[in-house]
Amino acid sequence: QAQSQARPSAAPAQPPAVRSQASAGRPPGNGPQRLISSSTSGGKEQFQVHDEGARLLQSLGNRPVAAIAVCGRYRTGKSFLLNLLTGSGGAFAVGDTVNACTDGIWVHAPHVPESTTEPVVLYLDCEGWGDTEKDRTHDSKLMALCHLLSCVFVYNSKGVLDENAVHDVSLAGEISKFVAKPQTTRPDGPVLYWVLRDFALELVDAGGNPITPDMYLDNALATASKDGRANETRKAIKECFPERAC
Repeated sequence: QAQSQARPSAAPAQPPAVRSQASAGRPPGNGPQRLISSSTSGGKEQFQVHDEGARLLQSLGNRPVAAIAVCGRYRTGKSFLLNLLTGSGGAFAVGDTVNACTDGIWVHAPHVPESTTEPVVLYLDCEGWGDTEKDRTHDSKLMALCHLLSCVFVYNSKGVLDENAVHDVSLAGEISKFVAKPQTTRPDGPVLYWVLRDFALELVDAGGNPITPDMYLDNALATASKDGRANETRKAIKECFPERAC
């Protein structure tokens, strides 16, 4: 569904904090390529654009592209979901340990249409948030980069849409620290697709009436009654993602 909803977008300019990283020259491979990683120098985190991912993008020339970013907490099956979306088997690495599998942002273009006017769908695999070896600022910057690069933002989570799940996306409230004002970038943000994993409950409202997944998401993001911080979190999510689906 995400692929069918992708909108073509021009290749975005690099954010100011991103610089190029040199590596041994070789043509882009057929599988996912590392596009962005981070390092710390002098106590300051910097993001690097890797040549492998840059060459993959350059090989597309002036074709229109539609980028789908899959994000969420680490060890929740984001890479597995990407393998399902792309139909590429095990192109994206998955693992069965407590350690995160993805570092930074990886890009994959499994299908390049023959027509140069048809959009190329790019899949972005983002490092998971909540790793104990990283901090909240690092996670916020990664989310900001995915927000800038994508036209479809897939948030992968497990279980119901409770307060903990909404809090996990509270990073959206910090995107404004790293993203330029709307009038200097795209006027609209990416479409948010919230994917719920391991969810087997019946979708009904308080009166027992059936509701759709989109209605379930809207209810979860409705303004809380007394908790001001929770209200700000929900407001930030709705402002960052004016178009949403579940």
